[in-house]
Amino acid sequence: MSTCVRLDPEKGRSSQFGQAQLYLIPEFMFAIYRQAMSMVFIRIVSLACLGLFPSAIAFADDALISVVRDGHRANRESIRSLTAKMTCENIVPNKGIQYQARYWRSGKVARVQEGTEGSHTEDYGIKGGEIRRVGRSWTLGKKSPTTVAVREPATAFLGPCDVWREMLLELTGPDGGQLDMDRTLESADGPIKADRDTLDGRASIRLRYTRTYPSGGKTRLTQWHEIGRNYLISKLIVEYPDDSSVKGIVNVTDFVELSPGILFPIRVQRDQYRNGEITYTMVAALTDVEINKPVPESSLALPTIPRGTHLRDQIENKEGLVDSDWQPIGVMKPLAPRPVPPSNRAPLAAPVEGTPSTSEPTSYALWIVRASALLLLLATGIAVGRRILFRRRLLSPET
Repeated sequence: MSTCVRLDPEKGRSSQFGQAQLYLIPEFMFAIYRQAMSMVFIRIVSLACLGLFPSAIAFADDALISVVRDGHRANRESIRSLTAKMTCENIVPNKGIQYQARYWRSGKVARVQEGTEGSHTEDYGIKGGEIRRVGRSWTLGKKSPTTVAVREPATAFLGPCDVWREMLLELTGPDGGQLDMDRTLESADGPIKADRDTLDGRASIRLRYTRTYPSGGKTRLTQWHEIGRNYLISKLIVEYPDDSSVKGIVNVTDFVELSPGILFPIRVQRDQYRNGEITYTMVAALTDVEINKPVPESSLALPTIPRGTHLRDQIENKEGLVDSDWQPIGVMKPLAPRPVPPSNRAPLAAPVEGTPSTSEPTSYALWIVRASALLLLLATGIAVGRRILFRRRLLSPET
């Protein structure tokens, strides 16, 4: 008579019966069944744990992105006012000064003045949700300059010497306008990848994402936000999937701390590469920087335009003559529609005040991953222990 076993719920172990009894299972089949159930349990737990990994990774990315957003925004907002001089110098292919400008900012009001009085100046002012631009040219023999005026949305290009863009506090968006870090990340085509990295030995958070321009061209951006520098951008790489021969690299080479815990970049180098060789290099540098000091109203005000100045209004899509208060004189004509830029490349263009933290908070996603791994190990251990215990019971004389 062969030995058969079945579970005895009252005794909590297997019991022996004769072969002729019903509901009996041969011993070797029962052992196979127990092993199979153990493996099924392990696989179910493993699949459940693995199913958490993509969600955990996405959660970790979101946590790091939030840290960058909040830190960058807090540092930017802690700068209530700023005055500086900016010089944009070409290094490659031809060395020389490209732009020089003065910059004033107080709150959300800013002014940039390029050029020299008596020759030619371009003044850009942002206030009240719009950008106003005044261009003046002095002609030899004439006392008063020729003046033109432009009115644009606040998200438009604030001149080639805008400190906020040149120092990477804002980036150029797909439509050519300027975006703060929140809106820059919102302009990404899909999920943003985030991870911890080091830049020249300094702890950073690296963000990677792509964007699509109105022309259909795409760019792939990788940017490093240094933790010890209030999550400001220290390096930016711009690549073009449609043209892998071209790449742009932007490095912030100098920062200044003019107020405790408030950092500001003062020197940025932009390099353009084609087929691995540098084709263009420009360095933007700030001097005479002052942060969070009173800025006179006169410094923020644009030059007064004379009556009869021609205005190109890109907000209301019209043009015509205006008076010194920018009010129309007579009938304004509609502007021709703005063409979509043919190029898929745009110009490469803030904690609370006090000493910032130099380490980001631990991501909760890490605990999810660790708990999943621990659960997997425990399940495996339980299954192995049950198999060993079962084998001992089979070999025990009592059974």
